[in-house]
Amino acid sequence: MSNTLNELAVMLLIAEGNVRIRKRDTTIVFTNKSRVLRDKFREIGRKLGQKVHEKGEKQLVIYSKHLGKELLELSKSFRTKPCDSGKQNACPATKGRTNINHSCSICNPIIVGGKKFPPTTFPENILKEKPDKIAEYLRIFCSCDGGVVVGNDKRNDEVIVRVTHPKLREQTVKMFKSIGIDVKTRGKSLIYIKKVSDLRKFKEKIGFLDGCEAMRGKHIGIEKNQLLNFILNRHNPVQTG
Repeated sequence: MSNTLNELAVMLLIAEGNVRIRKRDTTIVFTNKSRVLRDKFREIGRKLGQKVHEKGEKQLVIYSKHLGKELLELSKSFRTKPCDSGKQNACPATKGRTNINHSCSICNPIIVGGKKFPPTTFPENILKEKPDKIAEYLRIFCSCDGGVVVGNDKRNDEVIVRVTHPKLREQTVKMFKSIGIDVKTRGKSLIYIKKVSDLRKFKEKIGFLDGCEAMRGKHIGIEKNQLLNFILNRHNPVQTG
C-alpha cells in the first residue's frame, strides 16, 4: 500500500512540488491553488503517517528524511524545466555560471536536443501496473497539468497535458497508449487528445479528480470534468425519430 501511495505522491510532486534535502532536514513541498489537489496531497501524506503543515494559502509541507529518501529513490529529481531555464527557474547549481557544461553538484543531468534536463522520471514500474492503476496515476497528473480546450468550433475541442521534460513526456505518452488511448504531441511540451473516441475513453478510464477546476483561462473556476462533458455532448450524433 505504501509503495502505491509513494508513487501517487511522486505524480503530484513532479507536477507541482519538490523534495529538498538539507543538512538538518528534508522538506517535501506541494504548491497548488486547487483545494482539491491540496486535499489529495494531504490525504496521501496522512496515510503515509506524516504530519502535513500548511504554509500560506496554497502550500503544503512535510518534513521527513525517511519519506524524502523513499521518494528520491522513485525519481532522482523533481525539477522539470531545463537546468538553465532562466533566472527564476534555473537550477541552483547553475547560479552565477555562464557555462553549465560541467559536472553537476546536485544531480546527473540528461541531455536532450543539446539541452540539459534534471534526471526526473515517473517510477519505472508504473508501466507494469494494471490498467486501472495506470489510469489512477494519470488522473492525478492530468488534474495538475492537464485541462480541456473548448474550441470555437467543436473540431478544435481537445484534452491537453503540458509536459516540458522530454523523458516525462515520453513516459506520459506510453502510459496513455498502454490503456488504449491514442495521444499526439505538438510543439515541445503539449500532449493532446482530439479524436472523439479517445476523448470518450479518457472520460471513461481517467477523467479528472472530482471538483478539480480550471485555474486559468476563460473557463477559470469551472470543473474540468464539466468541461469534458460539455465537449463530448457537442459531438453526440443528432437523434432522429
